[in-house]
Amino acid sequence: MASSYSVAPVQSELKMTLYNKEVYSGRDINGVTTLVNGGPIGTTWAFSWPVTDGPAGGADATIVGHLQGTCVEVAIFPNYVWHYNLGLVFGENSR
Repeated sequence: MASSYSVAPVQSELKMTLYNKEVYSGRDINGVTTLVNGGPIGTTWAFSWPVTDGPAGGADATIVGHLQGTCVEVAIFPNYVWHYNLGLVFGENSR
């Protein structure tokens, strides 16, 4: 006779508050406009924002990864709309 077994489902939840810092000019720039369309939509941005475990500029904030990707302005009417393609990359000693 074959034995049967069951696996009880396990659920867990992880809550984190992370912060990203966007800098579009100056020495610490981490985002650029890569395409400026002459029309009302289509402007594209590329970025690699540092992600920290505390507010940016805080003495205890540590960079834990980077939020990397692109953004395209896809509409201006009836509201401004941007489409983001993001990857949250965590890394040891991420800088």
